[in-house]
Amino acid sequence: MITIPLFVFLIAYLLYLFIFLLFSLANVYHIVSTGTFTGVAFVVTAITTAGCIAVLVTTYYMLVDINWYSNLILLGPGGFVLFQ
Repeated sequence: MITIPLFVFLIAYLLYLFIFLLFSLANVYHIVSTGTFTGVAFVVTAITTAGCIAVLVTTYYMLVDINWYSNLILLGPGGFVLFQ
């Protein structure tokens, strides 16, 4: 029987968010440092940032009630079982 705790997926998601944050900050840094902070760059950056914040808030509300200590069971004794 193969079991995977759900918090492993949470850690992977948080790692993804950290890498995404690094790339976003690098993008804003390059916009400011190269002097290309025009109106179009500001609007695109603002829309992208607003979209990212909306995704983060939605993700938080969807994941807040999950018991992260439950296990995902793959190939259990009764066949394929999702959660226990």
